[in-house]
Amino acid sequence: MKKTVHLQSIVQAHTALDETAFNKFLNLSQQNAEAKKIKRREIESLRLLVDAIQAGSNEGNILDYFYFGYEIPQISKEFDLLRFGADYIVNIELKSSTNVEAIFKQLKRNKYYLAALGKPIFNFAYGSDSNQLYQLGSEDSLIETSVSELINVLSEQNIENIGNIDNLFDPTVYLVSPFNTVKKFLNGEYFLTSEQEEIQKNILQLSMNSGKERLVTLQGAAGTGKTLLSYDIIKSLMNAGLKALVVHVGMLNPGHGELIKEGWRIKAIRDLRAEHLKSYDVILFDEAQRFRNGQLEAFEAKIRELKSMCIFSYDAQQTLSTAETRLEVGEKLSSISDANHYKLRGKKIRTNKEIATFIKGLFDQSENAFTTQTDKIDILYFSDANSARAYQTSSNEEHWTTLRLTPSHYNRNEYHNQYSSHTDKTSHEVIGQEFDNITIILDELFDYDSNGLLTYNGRTYYDATKMLFQNITRCRKRIRILIIGNKKLLSRCMTLLRPSCTLLENQRG
Repeated sequence: MKKTVHLQSIVQAHTALDETAFNKFLNLSQQNAEAKKIKRREIESLRLLVDAIQAGSNEGNILDYFYFGYEIPQISKEFDLLRFGADYIVNIELKSSTNVEAIFKQLKRNKYYLAALGKPIFNFAYGSDSNQLYQLGSEDSLIETSVSELINVLSEQNIENIGNIDNLFDPTVYLVSPFNTVKKFLNGEYFLTSEQEEIQKNILQLSMNSGKERLVTLQGAAGTGKTLLSYDIIKSLMNAGLKALVVHVGMLNPGHGELIKEGWRIKAIRDLRAEHLKSYDVILFDEAQRFRNGQLEAFEAKIRELKSMCIFSYDAQQTLSTAETRLEVGEKLSSISDANHYKLRGKKIRTNKEIATFIKGLFDQSENAFTTQTDKIDILYFSDANSARAYQTSSNEEHWTTLRLTPSHYNRNEYHNQYSSHTDKTSHEVIGQEFDNITIILDELFDYDSNGLLTYNGRTYYDATKMLFQNITRCRKRIRILIIGNKKLLSRCMTLLRPSCTLLENQRG
């Protein structure tokens, strides 16, 4: 849990202590192993600001009750200085160099993230090189202000003890999906991470090279924001007057339908022919890792002929069948020699850190980190499929989405059909989507192989463990896992969850 600090204490400790001792001192307020490493220029900017405040005020607590270097969990949005009051919030950003445009952009972004707390916000930025203080005005204008104005704001603030600051922020409020929060996406009610922004800037720059082949690959693991970035780029290009086509290499979802109603041109791969591409300036192939045999080569050849801009967005790990995996489309995309290759390498911003840790450990027994926030994960055990299905029927809560394995079109006797409902969404239907709370069912045919990797001993047309991975990585807030008669997986889940987990053993049936 983060704790507040006294700013003069931070400055003087930095002056008096060596780097190791200062970091230990700072960790007293950070309270976790990933405490922020303070850069020297940040401390110098803080020192100059503290000197300026003290020159204008002798109030004892005006430098107290600040959160220093706070990051919103999961999305890694950072604030230099935050101070909370019952009446309003104060944010101060520390800048070693005064770039007015960058300051304006950052303060607008900070306002967006803090506005969710429902209180008035005073957003300041201090440029230490110019000794100038800026404030974001009520009409989103950047104005020069004085340290005396800041002193007044801090002096009049009614300090509030908020306890654990993490409890104020719900990261999922800021996670916008082109499919599940379509209106927010279309209205631009979101911000990209700095990594996403850099990639976006580079790809938009490529779009200006008209008449030349412009092949782009965009790779990102589940939860890194690949889909949002891909669709944001297409939206930007459409706003610039380019005619764009989105090709979803899979089934279209309801979010696609909403975008189509808003004028987007979107096709499922099964409805696409190479000749359809000729009237578009830019084409996005989303979930490109799922190309079937020969499709990548055919569409790439046509795009080169047309000299259109093309973006292949993919995650090599998100294949759903052995045949898709065997084609190694991800490797083929990454080896296109004249393409512009980009990869999202940052933290997963959709999946909660605790959930991500649990997922790794569930799929690989060599991953032994455990999850402490066990309220994010519920484990229920049933001894047979009928009991699990009865529970599902009786607890059909609207805030939970059950995701099932995709059944074969050819074999209706796959075991998972015994406990799956045809009304639940399949692995293929939820590609690229995200849900707050999901329910997953693990039956007794799941096991671990000799290497400790999760496997499935039943016969399925599609790869069961890959479908499970697709489903479980759709989660943003909570996972509920129903285990049917599989004591080995139950034991593994309990090992991964500490100090406790929700366990219901039901022997009905």
